[in-house]
Amino acid sequence: MLPTFVTDRIIELPKEPPRTKPPTQAHITPPEPHPNTQTNTPTATHTASTGGTDDVADLDISAVAATWEYPHAVLMFVKFHSDDPSFTPAAINSIVQAIERIMVQFEVMKVKTIGAMVMLVSGIDDPRTRQEQLTGVVDAAIMIRACVFPHANVAGLTYHIGVHSGPCFGAVIGGNGAIFDLFGDTVNTASRTCSTAAVDSIQVSSVANGLI
Repeated sequence: MLPTFVTDRIIELPKEPPRTKPPTQAHITPPEPHPNTQTNTPTATHTASTGGTDDVADLDISAVAATWEYPHAVLMFVKFHSDDPSFTPAAINSIVQAIERIMVQFEVMKVKTIGAMVMLVSGIDDPRTRQEQLTGVVDAAIMIRACVFPHANVAGLTYHIGVHSGPCFGAVIGGNGAIFDLFGDTVNTASRTCSTAAVDSIQVSSVANGLI
């Protein structure tokens, strides 16, 4: 599933001429930015053939090199684990859903879940200041530590949380079942900040800490 701010960029396709003529071209362009929003401009013009259809849902996203730059993204990784038999897919799902409910409160977006690790981001199409975004992410991390893991019905559960901020870029990846993901050194650093955090603790990088 693609985030709303990505799908909003896929505009309604024009009606196609008869199939005896070449297919029309559909253009993907970003919306007009909010006056207080960071500038997230596509790195290139993105064009894909409609392939002879009037339906936006049939747009071949695999032919669209859609990327956006985010100069001040705030990333958080949450990683948790247990060797106990109670650490089942159902238990993981329950924990992830609890994290998601907290994210909504602090206007943080979940990018993806990989096993028992959740990647979250703020600072994407967000009119708040970078300091406000960082504060929101850190407050969300504190609430996750206080309200999610102590109440998870899993024996021996441990967790690590890492927060970092910096430039990265987003891209729509794949054709069928296309997904939105984030890339760049900032993402790698945020992941390492999580991995090197002490057990059952939150680690904020020196860069992010200096901006709060």
